[in-house]
Amino acid sequence: MAHYLTLLKNGRVLHKAELNKSTCKIGRDPSCTFRIFDDEYVVSRQHAVIEYFDGQYWIKNDQGRCGTLVNGESAEEWRALEQADAIIIGSYVITYSYGYKWHPDGPTLYTGPEDKEEEKRMASEETAMIENHQRPEFVRIEFSDGRVQFVYLDQFTIGRQRGNTVWVQDQSVSDVHAEIFAEDGCWYVRDLDSEHGIRVSNHTVRGRCSIRSGQTVQLGKSRLRFKLQRK
Repeated sequence: MAHYLTLLKNGRVLHKAELNKSTCKIGRDPSCTFRIFDDEYVVSRQHAVIEYFDGQYWIKNDQGRCGTLVNGESAEEWRALEQADAIIIGSYVITYSYGYKWHPDGPTLYTGPEDKEEEKRMASEETAMIENHQRPEFVRIEFSDGRVQFVYLDQFTIGRQRGNTVWVQDQSVSDVHAEIFAEDGCWYVRDLDSEHGIRVSNHTVRGRCSIRSGQTVQLGKSRLRFKLQRK
């Protein structure tokens, strides 16, 4: 089963790499396996390290001056990585994933599970020790062709340009078509003066409108399903 790291900043994918059970050093230095080109020098030269042992990948802060967080918690000591974990280094987010097919380009983090039974098993694992409201919430975008993208932001854009957080390869979709954002505990979608407009659950959007988990968003001819998910 393949394991991956995906580097994001401001919701945009900057780099992707496959882990291979050897030591993975994360940092600014050219010798690092997973290098972060950080002009602001917030990321240290040798910032964090990932090792494979006991059948899984583990991470800890190495010489990172601003520290290394996993899902908002410190990784000063070795910490096991789990599916969809968010590694936070300064203003960068590195997502860890496994068992999914993978695109070498574009901002799609996941493109559908290789093993449906494995996905069901993972979804049904017991998490009784963690209350549901305490788990970090993120957005799940389901494409009509079966691809899935996870977004760890409360404000992002969708469009045909690669600079969008959610990149849709469809000529009927405008370069920067729509914005999805959270405000006062609710989620909204806003039309950014797109050529072909937006429909939410078959209703045309004028300006902005609220959106609930599970609703379908249509941009041009493309249809996406918006879902809220907790780890």
